[in-house]
Amino acid sequence: MRKKLSKPLNTKPIKQQGNATPVLLRMERKEQYLIDVISGRTVPDNLDNLRSLTKVRDWEDPTRGMLRIGSPNQFVTTHEVYGEIVSRIGALVAQINEKFPRTKERRPYVPLHVELEKESIRAEVSELNQDQMREQWSEGRERIRELESEVKQLTERVQFFMALSAERAVEIAKLQKSDRLLRLV
Repeated sequence: MRKKLSKPLNTKPIKQQGNATPVLLRMERKEQYLIDVISGRTVPDNLDNLRSLTKVRDWEDPTRGMLRIGSPNQFVTTHEVYGEIVSRIGALVAQINEKFPRTKERRPYVPLHVELEKESIRAEVSELNQDQMREQWSEGRERIRELESEVKQLTERVQFFMALSAERAVEIAKLQKSDRLLRLV
């Protein structure tokens, strides 16, 4: 009886079906791109695409020959065929995250009760500001009424004195006329 020889799993020839690029070739292209980014030969358009294995798997850039790897089951470090290259890509992703740290600082954790208290204080301040504005508006409106009353009184006094002045001018004119008559006599 002849013993059946088994083939190693990785020795399967890669066949291209139509325009489809084999998964291994896609992974190798992404690995080479990551190596080029780390070495400085390539400047990435968007570093966020290179921050995690999931983002690398989903990343697509047809101009560079980078195509999405559709199956998440193939892009894991425990996969029989692709696990080794995915592990290398994971290490490269870690190097990129180390070499190019995120610029956006994370906000420190603030407990919910502290946030609610801050919001309550903001609401109180806003309410106080509104109360102050209402009070100032009321005071301004009252001051306008007082000034309008003063203007009305002053207008009446001006009219009174103009009328009095007109009467006096008439009297003066009469007296001057009578004085002329007396001189003539």
